[in-house]
Amino acid sequence: MDNGINMKAFVSFRILLLAVVLLIVSCSNSTESNTGPDNAKLDAAYTSARQMTGLKSLVISYKGSIIKEEYFGTGKQDTPQDVRSATKSVTSLLISIAIEQGIIPSVDQYINTYLSSLVDRYPADKASLKISHIITMSGGFNGNELTDPTLYNSWSSSDDRIKYILDVPLDYTPGTHFSYDSRPYNLLSVILAAVSGTTTRQYAQTNLFTPLGINCQNWLADNKGYNNGSAGLFLTSRDMIKIGELVLNEGMYNGNRIISQNWINQLKQSKISTSNAIPYGTDYSYGWWLGSYNSRNFIFAMGYGGQFIIIVPDLNLVVVATNDWSSISDSLASQRWKTTIDLIMQQILDAF
Repeated sequence: MDNGINMKAFVSFRILLLAVVLLIVSCSNSTESNTGPDNAKLDAAYTSARQMTGLKSLVISYKGSIIKEEYFGTGKQDTPQDVRSATKSVTSLLISIAIEQGIIPSVDQYINTYLSSLVDRYPADKASLKISHIITMSGGFNGNELTDPTLYNSWSSSDDRIKYILDVPLDYTPGTHFSYDSRPYNLLSVILAAVSGTTTRQYAQTNLFTPLGINCQNWLADNKGYNNGSAGLFLTSRDMIKIGELVLNEGMYNGNRIISQNWINQLKQSKISTSNAIPYGTDYSYGWWLGSYNSRNFIFAMGYGGQFIIIVPDLNLVVVATNDWSSISDSLASQRWKTTIDLIMQQILDAF
């Protein structure tokens, strides 16, 4: 009798144990499926993308692999294009490499150390300017490119871009006020050329692009041979994904350290508030924008007309988009920029 009771209890225990195991497996599978993308939402996002005028590419990398990639209009996988101000974010990475190599002591270095010999007279009011001020868009220069797009063209068409920007008066004490301005940012490329003894493009190819498997086919330069540190870098969308992955993986790529851990940590920290100068970009770091949407923090590079590298660390996600920006009005370029980033934030991120 006792043996029968014990046998029934044993069988009941085994059944209960099996049920618990199945429940755990079921919950585990459910959790795994919830951490992946909602493919229906991604498909809907790409349906929206196909209806957008000017969009050339939309590429999504999740957990280190490209999971969705499409090209539109004249966009092609192997065709690089000028990514406009997303160039600034690459220039920032090059500054970090130069600091690691010891050819630039730190971001606290005064820029006149490198520039005073390049102009007849270095202006006294620029004596306190440091690399940290230029790389955080807080140099204090008169002018805001977001409200006056003519500033860039007037500067870029000048015979001497270095003298031109150094002659612009300061409206604010350096380091105290964010103002989006490509003109002084270009000085970082001049500094890189000075400390490396080569062009910024060559320095980038050796120290950044080659380790990433990128062949930089073009980077626009001025009449003195200085590559534009604020725009003019030509990259493919897959090149942009690699740069995004590099930042996402905290400076590592294919097991090799390319950017220091400290610099990536600094990139993720706000250096100055933008006072919401652009949608989704509440703060600025070293050449990269910071923002948050629906409780998701991200870091991003962006360029005129809708060129984006958007990195969402918590989701292990990189999203790249490019647009046709040439020969269109500033208002249309702004419209394409806004439509593209809205698509990424409101539809693509919502799928994860």
